[in-house]
Amino acid sequence: MSNESDFIRVCDYLFYYCSSCLDPDMFAVYEKALFDLLKNYEFRWTLRLKHVLTALENLGFNEGVLSDSKEVTDGALRDTIQPRINVVNVGNSAKQKKHVSLRLDRRSGFFDDRKKMENPSDGPTPTEAERLRCIKNFVCLVCNLVINCNDKTEFKPVGDDWIHQLCLISFMVLIGTDKDVARDSMVTTKILSLLHFQLDTFSQFQWTGNGFNLMKKKHTMRAEYLCYKINVGAKNMVGYREESGNQVTVNACLDITDVILNAGKMSQVKY
Repeated sequence: MSNESDFIRVCDYLFYYCSSCLDPDMFAVYEKALFDLLKNYEFRWTLRLKHVLTALENLGFNEGVLSDSKEVTDGALRDTIQPRINVVNVGNSAKQKKHVSLRLDRRSGFFDDRKKMENPSDGPTPTEAERLRCIKNFVCLVCNLVINCNDKTEFKPVGDDWIHQLCLISFMVLIGTDKDVARDSMVTTKILSLLHFQLDTFSQFQWTGNGFNLMKKKHTMRAEYLCYKINVGAKNMVGYREESGNQVTVNACLDITDVILNAGKMSQVKY
């Protein structure tokens, strides 16, 4: 591959192939190929929310749930995440940056094009058991990517922004509530590992909204500094806190709690 555009196309192909692969041996081969590319090339591919949504819809998830439509979910996920969006946009206004919004209607281009076709050339319709196997493979793939290649995903906190993390957690918890998925200990362990990993990406301030005296807690100062350096670059940590909208009533802990509770309510309409 001579350029990043080709690299992105190949990685997209491998990701989507793995998410719908029925052959366990071929799944292992293509998953390894994707990880080898990500680890050995300097070109950048990023696992985004649209990859997750495209794969889930292709696997038969209710489009209304994925898009959080008013007709199906009454916009419950948007309402749950809106306080975090508001915090991010207050900070963006102060920095004269573009406001963010929750776009759950985005899919990869090829999938949108295929839905517009009058007679798409579909192959054999998979059985329910085959679809379940693909869903489990997809869960394992996403968990492995987020945990082992987190720098190549958008599922990490950046300053006050962890909107995409909240969406990923919501959909993974939603999948985990399925009775057939819950019976597979390997998949549920993967989901739990992903949740623990996501929680560990937050600093103490992001998690609680509480400031604390770093000079009196030297053992936390280095870890806190490194976390902020990763999340907001070389920006001054105290300055970041002064601009942050995080507080004891609006923080990552409460955001994630609300998202998980909301996912439980949507579990009956995911397919």
